[in-house]
Amino acid sequence: MVLADLEIEGQTRKVIMQAPKNGFFYVLDRANGELLSAENYVHVSWAERIDLTTGRPVETDNSYKTSPVYQFPSPMGGHNWQPMCFHPGTGYVYIPARELAMIYRQDETFEYNPKFWNVGLDVMKDLTVPAWLDRELVKKVGAATAQGFLLAWDPVKQEEVWRHNSETPWNSGALCAGEDLVFEGTGRGYLDAYDARTGERLWHYDVQQGVIGSPITYTVDGEQYVSVLVGWGGAFGMSFGFSSNTRESPSTEGRLMTFKLGGDTQLPPVDRPRRLPEPPADTATSEQIDKGNQLYHKYCVYCHGPGGISHPNLADLRYMSAETHQMFDAIVLGGAQRERGMPAFSDTLNAEESAAIHAYLTRVGHRTLKAEQSRDSAWTSVKHWFYGVLATVADWGVRTIAWFKNAAD
Repeated sequence: MVLADLEIEGQTRKVIMQAPKNGFFYVLDRANGELLSAENYVHVSWAERIDLTTGRPVETDNSYKTSPVYQFPSPMGGHNWQPMCFHPGTGYVYIPARELAMIYRQDETFEYNPKFWNVGLDVMKDLTVPAWLDRELVKKVGAATAQGFLLAWDPVKQEEVWRHNSETPWNSGALCAGEDLVFEGTGRGYLDAYDARTGERLWHYDVQQGVIGSPITYTVDGEQYVSVLVGWGGAFGMSFGFSSNTRESPSTEGRLMTFKLGGDTQLPPVDRPRRLPEPPADTATSEQIDKGNQLYHKYCVYCHGPGGISHPNLADLRYMSAETHQMFDAIVLGGAQRERGMPAFSDTLNAEESAAIHAYLTRVGHRTLKAEQSRDSAWTSVKHWFYGVLATVADWGVRTIAWFKNAAD
Protein backbone atom coordinates (compact mmCIF):
# COMPACT_ATOMS: atom_id res chain seq x y z
CA MET A 1 0.00 0.00 0.00
CA VAL A 2 1.43 3.39 -1.01
CA LEU A 3 0.20 6.78 0.25
CA ALA A 4 0.51 9.93 -1.85
CA ASP A 5 -1.10 13.28 -2.64
CA LEU A 6 -2.12 13.33 -6.31
CA GLU A 7 -3.77 16.01 -8.41
CA ILE A 8 -6.73 14.30 -10.09
CA GLU A 9 -9.10 16.33 -12.29
CA GLY A 10 -7.80 19.58 -10.81
CA GLN A 11 -8.25 18.50 -7.21
CA THR A 12 -5.59 17.32 -4.75
CA ARG A 13 -6.61 13.92 -3.43
CA LYS A 14 -5.03 12.05 -0.54
CA VAL A 15 -4.85 8.58 -2.03
CA ILE A 16 -3.85 5.05 -1.20
CA MET A 17 -2.58 2.95 -4.11
CA GLN A 18 -2.09 -0.76 -4.61
CA ALA A 19 -0.91 -3.06 -7.40
CA PRO A 20 -2.22 -6.43 -6.17
CA LYS A 21 -1.67 -9.84 -7.69
CA ASN A 22 -4.88 -9.68 -9.77
CA GLY A 23 -3.24 -7.33 -12.32
CA PHE A 24 -5.24 -4.12 -11.71
CA PHE A 25 -3.78 -0.92 -10.27
CA TYR A 26 -6.15 0.66 -7.71
CA VAL A 27 -6.24 4.31 -6.66
CA LEU A 28 -8.58 5.12 -3.76
CA ASP A 29 -9.31 8.25 -1.76
CA ARG A 30 -7.88 7.22 1.59
CA ALA A 31 -10.11 9.64 3.50
CA ASN A 32 -13.46 8.27 2.36
CA GLY A 33 -12.63 5.00 0.53
CA GLU A 34 -13.90 6.13 -2.88
CA LEU A 35 -12.46 4.09 -5.73
CA LEU A 36 -11.05 6.66 -8.12
CA SER A 37 -9.61 4.39 -10.80
CA ALA A 38 -8.52 0.83 -11.52
CA GLU A 39 -6.79 -0.21 -14.72
CA ASN A 40 -4.72 -3.28 -15.58
CA TYR A 41 -0.98 -2.64 -15.29
CA VAL A 42 -0.10 -6.04 -16.82
CA HIS A 43 -1.92 -8.29 -19.23
CA VAL A 44 -5.12 -9.62 -17.61
CA SER A 45 -7.41 -12.29 -19.06
CA TRP A 46 -9.50 -13.38 -16.04
CA ALA A 47 -11.49 -10.11 -16.00
CA GLU A 48 -12.47 -7.46 -18.52
CA ARG A 49 -12.33 -4.48 -16.15
CA ILE A 50 -13.12 -3.24 -12.66
CA ASP A 51 -16.58 -1.74 -12.12
CA LEU A 52 -15.83 1.60 -10.43
CA THR A 53 -19.30 1.77 -8.90
CA THR A 54 -19.15 -1.56 -7.11
CA GLY A 55 -15.38 -2.07 -7.00
CA ARG A 56 -15.95 -5.59 -8.26
CA PRO A 57 -14.30 -7.18 -11.33
CA VAL A 58 -16.29 -7.88 -14.46
CA GLU A 59 -15.07 -11.43 -14.96
CA THR A 60 -14.55 -13.49 -18.08
CA ASP A 61 -15.54 -17.19 -18.11
CA ASN A 62 -13.55 -18.70 -15.26
CA SER A 63 -15.39 -22.00 -14.85
CA TYR A 64 -12.60 -24.10 -16.44
CA LYS A 65 -15.15 -26.89 -16.93
CA THR A 66 -14.77 -27.62 -20.62
CA SER A 67 -11.03 -27.31 -21.28
CA PRO A 68 -7.78 -25.97 -19.78
CA VAL A 69 -7.44 -22.18 -19.87
CA TYR A 70 -4.15 -20.28 -20.25
CA GLN A 71 -4.83 -17.44 -17.83
CA PHE A 72 -3.06 -14.17 -16.96
CA PRO A 73 -1.81 -13.45 -14.33
CA SER A 74 -0.59 -16.65 -12.71
CA PRO A 75 -0.89 -17.27 -8.95
CA MET A 76 2.41 -15.35 -8.65
CA GLY A 77 0.45 -12.28 -9.68
CA GLY A 78 1.24 -9.27 -11.83
CA HIS A 79 3.00 -7.97 -8.70
CA ASN A 80 3.72 -9.91 -5.53
CA TRP A 81 5.02 -8.94 -2.07
CA GLN A 82 8.12 -7.10 -3.32
CA PRO A 83 7.50 -3.40 -2.51
CA MET A 84 6.76 -0.86 -5.19
CA CYS A 85 7.69 2.78 -4.57
CA PHE A 86 6.28 6.21 -5.36
CA HIS A 87 8.60 9.04 -6.44
CA PRO A 88 7.16 12.47 -5.56
CA GLY A 89 9.53 14.10 -8.05
CA THR A 90 8.12 12.25 -11.05
CA GLY A 91 4.68 11.38 -9.73
CA TYR A 92 5.16 7.80 -10.94
CA VAL A 93 4.91 4.48 -9.15
CA TYR A 94 7.62 1.88 -9.85
CA ILE A 95 6.36 -1.70 -9.77
CA PRO A 96 8.43 -4.94 -9.82
CA ALA A 97 5.94 -6.47 -12.25
CA ARG A 98 5.68 -9.73 -14.17
CA GLU A 99 3.66 -11.25 -17.01
CA LEU A 100 3.35 -14.93 -16.29
CA ALA A 101 0.41 -17.19 -17.06
CA MET A 102 -0.88 -20.44 -15.58
CA ILE A 103 -2.89 -23.24 -17.12
CA TYR A 104 -6.08 -23.79 -15.14
CA ARG A 105 -8.15 -26.94 -15.35
CA GLN A 106 -11.05 -28.01 -13.12
CA ASP A 107 -10.22 -31.14 -11.09
CA GLU A 108 -13.13 -33.50 -11.72
CA THR A 109 -11.97 -35.90 -8.99
CA PHE A 110 -11.26 -33.30 -6.32
CA GLU A 111 -11.47 -34.42 -2.71
CA TYR A 112 -10.58 -32.26 0.26
CA ASN A 113 -7.21 -33.10 1.82
CA PRO A 114 -6.17 -30.99 4.83
CA LYS A 115 -2.45 -31.52 4.07
CA PHE A 116 -2.42 -30.04 0.57
CA TRP A 117 -3.79 -27.27 -1.61
CA ASN A 118 -7.57 -27.39 -1.94
CA VAL A 119 -8.32 -25.07 -4.84
CA GLY A 120 -10.32 -27.60 -6.89
CA LEU A 121 -8.06 -27.10 -9.92
CA ASP A 122 -5.78 -29.70 -11.46
CA VAL A 123 -2.97 -27.22 -12.02
CA MET A 124 0.07 -29.48 -12.04
CA LYS A 125 -1.42 -31.95 -14.53
CA ASP A 126 -0.57 -29.48 -17.26
CA LEU A 127 2.93 -28.78 -15.89
CA THR A 128 4.15 -32.38 -15.71
CA VAL A 129 7.50 -32.67 -17.51
CA PRO A 130 8.11 -35.96 -19.39
CA ALA A 131 11.27 -37.80 -18.32
CA TRP A 132 12.54 -37.84 -21.92
CA LEU A 133 12.29 -34.08 -22.42
CA ASP A 134 15.61 -32.23 -22.61
CA ARG A 135 16.05 -30.07 -19.52
CA GLU A 136 17.84 -27.28 -21.37
CA LEU A 137 14.76 -26.90 -23.57
CA VAL A 138 12.54 -26.73 -20.48
CA LYS A 139 14.76 -24.07 -18.94
CA LYS A 140 15.04 -21.89 -22.03
CA VAL A 141 11.36 -22.02 -23.02
CA GLY A 142 10.26 -21.64 -19.39
CA ALA A 143 12.41 -18.55 -19.00
CA ALA A 144 11.14 -17.06 -22.26
CA THR A 145 7.48 -17.37 -21.25
CA ALA A 146 8.05 -15.83 -17.80
CA GLN A 147 8.58 -12.12 -18.17
CA GLY A 148 9.63 -9.77 -15.38
CA PHE A 149 10.24 -6.04 -15.58
CA LEU A 150 10.48 -2.82 -13.61
CA LEU A 151 7.40 -0.83 -14.60
CA ALA A 152 7.08 2.95 -14.29
CA TRP A 153 3.35 3.64 -13.94
CA ASP A 154 1.49 6.96 -14.03
CA PRO A 155 -1.23 6.56 -11.34
CA VAL A 156 -3.16 9.64 -12.52
CA LYS A 157 -3.35 8.72 -16.20
CA GLN A 158 -3.34 5.00 -15.29
CA GLU A 159 -0.87 4.16 -18.02
CA GLU A 160 2.64 2.80 -18.51
CA VAL A 161 5.45 5.33 -18.81
CA TRP A 162 8.37 2.93 -19.38
CA ARG A 163 9.53 -0.55 -18.51
CA HIS A 164 12.90 -2.26 -18.22
CA ASN A 165 13.16 -6.00 -18.78
CA SER A 166 14.64 -7.74 -15.73
CA GLU A 167 15.13 -11.08 -17.58
CA THR A 168 13.47 -12.98 -14.73
CA PRO A 169 10.00 -12.67 -13.17
CA TRP A 170 11.17 -12.79 -9.54
CA ASN A 171 13.15 -9.69 -8.52
CA SER A 172 13.60 -7.31 -5.60
CA GLY A 173 11.42 -4.46 -4.45
CA ALA A 174 11.97 -0.99 -5.89
CA LEU A 175 13.63 1.91 -4.06
CA CYS A 176 12.86 5.49 -5.06
CA ALA A 177 15.61 7.98 -4.17
CA GLY A 178 16.43 11.64 -4.73
CA GLU A 179 17.87 13.05 -7.95
CA ASP A 180 15.24 11.08 -9.91
CA LEU A 181 16.71 7.64 -9.18
CA VAL A 182 15.09 4.25 -8.76
CA PHE A 183 16.98 1.08 -7.69
CA GLU A 184 16.10 -2.58 -8.21
CA GLY A 185 17.88 -5.89 -7.70
CA THR A 186 17.24 -8.74 -10.15
CA GLY A 187 17.01 -12.50 -10.09
CA ARG A 188 19.87 -12.52 -12.55
CA GLY A 189 22.17 -11.26 -9.81
CA TYR A 190 22.54 -7.55 -10.46
CA LEU A 191 21.74 -4.32 -8.64
CA ASP A 192 20.69 -1.55 -11.02
CA ALA A 193 19.95 2.16 -10.84
CA TYR A 194 17.68 3.88 -13.39
CA ASP A 195 16.73 7.38 -14.37
CA ALA A 196 13.25 7.55 -12.85
CA ARG A 197 11.93 9.75 -15.65
CA THR A 198 13.31 8.03 -18.74
CA GLY A 199 14.12 4.47 -17.63
CA GLU A 200 17.73 4.76 -18.75
CA ARG A 201 19.95 2.39 -16.78
CA LEU A 202 22.64 4.46 -15.09
CA TRP A 203 24.46 1.85 -13.00
CA HIS A 204 24.80 -1.95 -13.12
CA TYR A 205 26.62 -4.04 -10.49
CA ASP A 206 27.17 -7.80 -10.42
CA VAL A 207 26.25 -9.08 -6.92
CA GLN A 208 26.65 -12.72 -8.13
CA GLN A 209 23.43 -13.98 -6.53
CA GLY A 210 19.80 -13.19 -7.30
CA VAL A 211 18.14 -10.45 -5.24
CA ILE A 212 14.64 -10.40 -3.80
CA GLY A 213 15.37 -8.27 -0.72
CA SER A 214 14.56 -4.61 -1.21
CA PRO A 215 17.35 -2.01 -1.31
CA ILE A 216 17.30 0.81 1.27
CA THR A 217 19.11 4.13 1.46
CA TYR A 218 20.34 6.08 4.48
CA THR A 219 22.92 8.68 5.50
CA VAL A 220 25.74 8.39 8.04
CA ASP A 221 27.86 11.47 8.88
CA GLY A 222 26.59 13.20 5.76
CA GLU A 223 27.44 10.35 3.39
CA GLN A 224 24.70 8.44 1.60
CA TYR A 225 24.66 4.64 1.32
CA VAL A 226 22.52 2.05 -0.45
CA SER A 227 22.30 -1.39 1.16
CA VAL A 228 20.60 -4.59 0.05
CA LEU A 229 20.35 -8.15 1.31
CA VAL A 230 21.55 -10.36 -1.54
CA GLY A 231 19.96 -13.80 -1.79
CA TRP A 232 17.39 -15.45 -4.02
CA GLY A 233 14.52 -17.83 -3.29
CA GLY A 234 10.99 -17.39 -2.04
CA ALA A 235 7.90 -19.15 -3.37
CA PHE A 236 8.70 -18.64 -7.05
CA GLY A 237 12.39 -19.33 -6.58
CA MET A 238 11.65 -22.68 -4.95
CA SER A 239 8.95 -23.94 -7.29
CA PHE A 240 10.01 -22.42 -10.58
CA GLY A 241 13.77 -22.03 -10.43
CA PHE A 242 13.87 -23.53 -13.93
CA SER A 243 12.41 -20.36 -15.41
CA SER A 244 14.35 -17.89 -13.30
CA ASN A 245 16.82 -17.37 -16.15
CA THR A 246 19.67 -17.19 -13.61
CA ARG A 247 23.21 -17.59 -14.84
CA GLU A 248 24.93 -20.96 -15.12
CA SER A 249 26.65 -20.96 -11.71
CA PRO A 250 25.35 -18.18 -9.48
CA SER A 251 26.68 -17.89 -5.96
CA THR A 252 24.57 -19.48 -3.23
CA GLU A 253 26.04 -17.18 -0.57
CA GLY A 254 23.67 -14.68 0.97
CA ARG A 255 25.26 -11.41 2.03
CA LEU A 256 24.54 -7.83 3.00
CA MET A 257 26.07 -5.42 0.48
CA THR A 258 26.48 -1.69 0.93
CA PHE A 259 27.39 0.88 -1.73
CA LYS A 260 28.38 4.53 -1.81
CA LEU A 261 29.60 6.93 -4.47
CA GLY A 262 33.26 6.29 -5.20
CA GLY A 263 33.25 2.77 -3.73
CA ASP A 264 35.52 0.39 -5.64
CA THR A 265 35.50 -2.91 -3.69
CA GLN A 266 35.00 -6.00 -5.87
CA LEU A 267 33.58 -9.37 -4.91
CA PRO A 268 35.82 -12.45 -5.24
CA PRO A 269 34.99 -14.68 -8.23
CA VAL A 270 32.45 -17.46 -7.77
CA ASP A 271 34.15 -20.84 -7.51
CA ARG A 272 31.59 -23.61 -7.82
CA PRO A 273 33.14 -26.86 -9.03
CA ARG A 274 31.20 -28.65 -11.71
CA ARG A 275 29.65 -31.89 -10.51
CA LEU A 276 28.00 -34.80 -12.27
CA PRO A 277 24.99 -36.86 -11.22
CA GLU A 278 25.57 -40.39 -9.93
CA PRO A 279 22.36 -42.26 -10.80
CA PRO A 280 22.00 -46.01 -10.23
CA ALA A 281 21.07 -48.37 -13.07
CA ASP A 282 17.91 -47.37 -14.92
CA THR A 283 15.81 -50.56 -14.90
CA ALA A 284 12.30 -49.21 -14.36
CA THR A 285 9.38 -49.85 -16.69
CA SER A 286 7.68 -47.05 -18.58
CA GLU A 287 4.64 -47.50 -16.32
CA GLN A 288 6.79 -46.90 -13.21
CA ILE A 289 8.38 -43.85 -14.81
CA ASP A 290 4.99 -42.37 -15.73
CA LYS A 291 3.61 -43.02 -12.25
CA GLY A 292 6.68 -41.50 -10.62
CA ASN A 293 6.43 -38.48 -12.92
CA GLN A 294 2.83 -37.83 -11.87
CA LEU A 295 3.57 -38.35 -8.18
CA TYR A 296 6.65 -36.12 -8.31
CA HIS A 297 4.69 -33.30 -9.92
CA LYS A 298 1.94 -33.69 -7.36
CA TYR A 299 4.00 -33.78 -4.17
CA CYS A 300 7.60 -32.72 -4.86
CA VAL A 301 7.43 -30.02 -7.51
CA TYR A 302 6.64 -27.11 -5.20
CA CYS A 303 10.14 -27.21 -3.72
CA HIS A 304 12.28 -29.08 -6.25
CA GLY A 305 10.80 -27.70 -9.47
CA PRO A 306 9.25 -29.20 -12.63
CA GLY A 307 11.38 -32.00 -14.05
CA GLY A 308 13.70 -31.87 -11.02
CA ILE A 309 15.19 -28.58 -12.18
CA SER A 310 15.93 -26.57 -9.06
CA HIS A 311 17.67 -23.33 -8.30
CA PRO A 312 21.17 -23.89 -6.82
CA ASN A 313 19.91 -22.82 -3.38
CA LEU A 314 18.01 -26.10 -3.13
CA ALA A 315 18.86 -29.77 -3.58
CA ASP A 316 18.82 -30.30 -7.35
CA LEU A 317 17.48 -33.83 -7.70
CA ARG A 318 19.00 -34.24 -11.17
CA TYR A 319 22.45 -34.30 -9.52
CA MET A 320 21.85 -36.65 -6.59
CA SER A 321 24.93 -38.42 -5.25
CA ALA A 322 25.19 -42.20 -4.99
CA GLU A 323 24.70 -41.88 -1.23
CA THR A 324 21.50 -39.86 -1.67
CA HIS A 325 20.13 -42.48 -4.07
CA GLN A 326 20.87 -45.18 -1.49
CA MET A 327 19.13 -43.15 1.21
CA PHE A 328 16.16 -42.15 -0.95
CA ASP A 329 13.48 -43.98 1.06
CA ALA A 330 15.10 -42.97 4.35
CA ILE A 331 14.86 -39.33 3.24
CA VAL A 332 11.43 -39.36 1.57
CA LEU A 333 9.63 -41.72 3.94
CA GLY A 334 11.79 -41.67 7.06
CA GLY A 335 12.64 -37.96 7.33
CA ALA A 336 16.42 -38.44 7.43
CA GLN A 337 16.89 -34.86 6.16
CA ARG A 338 14.19 -33.31 8.34
CA GLU A 339 16.66 -30.95 10.00
CA ARG A 340 17.53 -29.52 6.57
CA GLY A 341 13.90 -28.77 5.77
CA MET A 342 12.91 -32.01 4.00
CA PRO A 343 9.96 -33.52 5.92
CA ALA A 344 8.96 -37.19 5.89
CA PHE A 345 6.15 -38.13 3.50
CA SER A 346 5.36 -41.49 5.11
CA ASP A 347 1.81 -40.36 5.89
CA THR A 348 1.26 -39.46 2.23
CA LEU A 349 3.34 -41.89 0.15
CA ASN A 350 3.89 -45.62 0.48
CA ALA A 351 7.03 -47.57 -0.42
CA GLU A 352 5.80 -48.38 -3.93
CA GLU A 353 5.07 -44.73 -4.67
CA SER A 354 8.42 -43.62 -3.27
CA ALA A 355 10.11 -46.19 -5.53
CA ALA A 356 8.21 -44.82 -8.55
CA ILE A 357 9.36 -41.27 -7.81
CA HIS A 358 12.92 -42.55 -7.39
CA ALA A 359 12.69 -44.37 -10.72
CA TYR A 360 11.52 -41.20 -12.45
CA LEU A 361 14.36 -39.14 -10.94
CA THR A 362 16.86 -41.87 -11.84
CA ARG A 363 15.77 -41.58 -15.47
CA VAL A 364 16.09 -37.80 -15.25
CA GLY A 365 19.57 -38.22 -13.73
CA HIS A 366 20.74 -40.44 -16.59
CA ARG A 367 19.53 -37.94 -19.17
CA THR A 368 21.22 -35.11 -17.28
CA LEU A 369 24.48 -37.08 -17.10
CA LYS A 370 24.35 -37.73 -20.84
CA ALA A 371 23.73 -34.04 -21.51
CA GLU A 372 26.60 -33.00 -19.21
CA GLN A 373 29.03 -35.40 -20.91
CA SER A 374 28.18 -34.01 -24.33
CA ARG A 375 28.03 -30.44 -23.10
CA ASP A 376 30.98 -29.16 -25.09
CA SER A 377 30.26 -31.02 -28.33
CA ALA A 378 29.39 -29.32 -31.61
CA TRP A 379 25.96 -30.99 -31.59
CA THR A 380 25.26 -29.51 -28.15
CA SER A 381 26.10 -26.04 -29.48
CA VAL A 382 23.69 -26.52 -32.40
CA LYS A 383 21.02 -27.90 -30.05
CA HIS A 384 21.31 -24.93 -27.69
CA TRP A 385 21.06 -22.57 -30.66
CA PHE A 386 17.88 -24.34 -31.75
CA TYR A 387 16.49 -24.19 -28.22
CA GLY A 388 17.21 -20.48 -28.20
CA VAL A 389 15.15 -20.11 -31.38
CA LEU A 390 12.28 -22.07 -29.79
CA ALA A 391 12.50 -19.89 -26.68
CA THR A 392 12.31 -16.77 -28.86
CA VAL A 393 9.26 -18.18 -30.65
CA ALA A 394 7.65 -18.98 -27.27
CA ASP A 395 8.36 -15.47 -26.06
CA TRP A 396 6.89 -14.04 -29.26
CA GLY A 397 3.82 -16.24 -28.87
CA VAL A 398 3.14 -15.11 -25.31
CA ARG A 399 3.59 -11.45 -26.25
CA THR A 400 1.36 -11.88 -29.31
CA ILE A 401 -1.41 -13.35 -27.15
CA ALA A 402 -1.07 -10.41 -24.78
CA TRP A 403 -1.07 -7.89 -27.67
CA PHE A 404 -4.23 -9.29 -29.27
CA LYS A 405 -5.97 -9.42 -25.91
CA ASN A 406 -5.05 -5.83 -25.09
CA ALA A 407 -6.09 -4.73 -28.59
CA ALA A 408 -9.45 -6.44 -28.08
CA ASP A 409 -9.86 -4.69 -24.73
